[in-house]
Amino acid sequence: MEVGSWGTLFATLLFSAILVSVVILVTERFGKVWAPILIVCFLSGMSIVFDYGGARQTELTLFNTTLFFSCGPMMWPVIALGQDYLNEFYGKKIALNYTFGIFLAKVGVALATIWIIFFLPVPVSNEALGETAHTFNSIMAGAPRINISSIVAAIASFATNVYIFSKLKEITKGKHLWLRNIAASLIALTVDSILFFFGSFAFVLPWGVIWNNVFSYLLICVVTIVIDLAFLYIMVHIKRKGLFGIHSRVGEKLTIQTMASEEVEKETRTAAVV
Repeated sequence: MEVGSWGTLFATLLFSAILVSVVILVTERFGKVWAPILIVCFLSGMSIVFDYGGARQTELTLFNTTLFFSCGPMMWPVIALGQDYLNEFYGKKIALNYTFGIFLAKVGVALATIWIIFFLPVPVSNEALGETAHTFNSIMAGAPRINISSIVAAIASFATNVYIFSKLKEITKGKHLWLRNIAASLIALTVDSILFFFGSFAFVLPWGVIWNNVFSYLLICVVTIVIDLAFLYIMVHIKRKGLFGIHSRVGEKLTIQTMASEEVEKETRTAAVV
């Protein structure tokens, strides 16, 4: 297969952004008051897929230079889109609980992976199954370390993102969405890249390759922030106009609302502040 280029990079980011955007639109349209919970569940699951994808490297030729990328983290910045969306439309508490949800998901997967690799015996009566099991164990042996590094990086970066985003929203009195989105995302994703790549691959990959991955990741982040910002402004317009049956709702009052009648829905729409 040929080495990828800008087209490969943009196609990957576009695929990730479309995936997250479609899920958010569908959950908002049909999930109603449960939308933030459904979004958290989806993003937590996707974060696990991106972690495991970090074990695979790819290379792209950009600026006439071959750069190495970890496949999973190529899509990871799009996860920040989900958190910024929750932070903007549903509030700081739900955005922080999203971080906690990802933490629980990552810890659970790391522990389960360790158990599968080290405690469940490899088949000995069937050679083919035994070879498959050994191959799986060999490939996944680094997964717990990647999961742990991802946990640390995710908690640190997402907490940073929520704090900066919320603080700037407070300072600007809800104005200048572009400012809080760009500032929070750049700082948080820089923290994420350094903690994740050095935590996952220090003493495994050459230092130059690790720094190459960090630089490549930050390049992806810049492109993703543009997509993120465009999506947030589109959603502001959709919610204000009530397009596609999607309306603004007061986020932090919706976390657990098990009896959502039409009257409650009407009240939350009236009280919503975008």
